[in-house]
Amino acid sequence: MGTNNHDYDSLSNMLKAASHISIQEKVKTFFDVAGFPHYENLISNILAFFFDTNEEHKLKDLWIKSLFECYNKIAKTSLEPGEFESIEREHATEENKRLDLIILSSTAIIAIENKIYANANNPFDAYHKEILDYKNEIQNKDDIEIVEILLSLKNMGHHTTKNGANFYNITYKTLISRVKENLGNYILSANEKWLIFMKELLNNLENLGE
Repeated sequence: MGTNNHDYDSLSNMLKAASHISIQEKVKTFFDVAGFPHYENLISNILAFFFDTNEEHKLKDLWIKSLFECYNKIAKTSLEPGEFESIEREHATEENKRLDLIILSSTAIIAIENKIYANANNPFDAYHKEILDYKNEIQNKDDIEIVEILLSLKNMGHHTTKNGANFYNITYKTLISRVKENLGNYILSANEKWLIFMKELLNNLENLGE
């Protein structure tokens, strides 16, 4: 079968367009060397460390402030993170389902379900009920907000249910971008060791996203 001029022109245009595409080589990180770049539990543990404003990283509220800025933009709210109080990993529901992170601050209860490669087939209604029960058990916290977040590598969409659950989807790409934008205000006080480790975490997550 012959090839006409139109086919040649189309192929030529396609090759010209492809010539402008740049492919960045992925930077190998500590996570790659250790062999666990995509482990959800491991990354959730590290997130808990950086969200804790009292930890020795000395980055203060960099991560939680950046998270709230992402949330406010998506949820169209203007919430402030307030003063950090506590953080909990693997909070269990009555059905023994586990929510990855619960952060308590003076203004909000922040529930985070973390997803790297897995799909979001989670009992969001059960999570929401557990968060409501958690709020009811805390004294003098009737006016605090409930912030529900699905943090994921890829876009998974918001998970809203008829029973009141409202998990807004924030991608790692969005959160990383905000952390990098805010980092300049914290870098002088940061612990150098943990700053290097944080950059490794960011590079690892960006590699996974690519």
